[in-house]
Amino acid sequence: MRHRNHGLRKRCVCNRKDWPKCSHSWYLNYKPKGGPQYRLSLDREAGRHIDGKTVAVEEAERIRIAIRNGTFRTAPARATAAAPVLTFKAFADMWKAQRVLSSSGRATTSTG
Repeated sequence: MRHRNHGLRKRCVCNRKDWPKCSHSWYLNYKPKGGPQYRLSLDREAGRHIDGKTVAVEEAERIRIAIRNGTFRTAPARATAAAPVLTFKAFADMWKAQRVLSSSGRATTSTG
């Protein structure tokens, strides 16, 4: 049996029959004829959490229409702070600073 969900889905462990009531996010898969494939989160595109299936279907149709008209632009991803770059030299310097000589003369690392 093939399920007809019209590109709407959830990425959770809930049963498909429970999707309309479960609190997880809705996702849309859509590929217009001759165009690129779109796979996106309805929550991110709408800028809010989409609860029910009815609202998800309406939002998905709004996005499909915008894609077909060529006016769809994906929502900008949230800016994340770049992690500081840790070079090998910086790591070696930190390791040397934490290294302590024990009373027996053997090198150990501090536990603090």
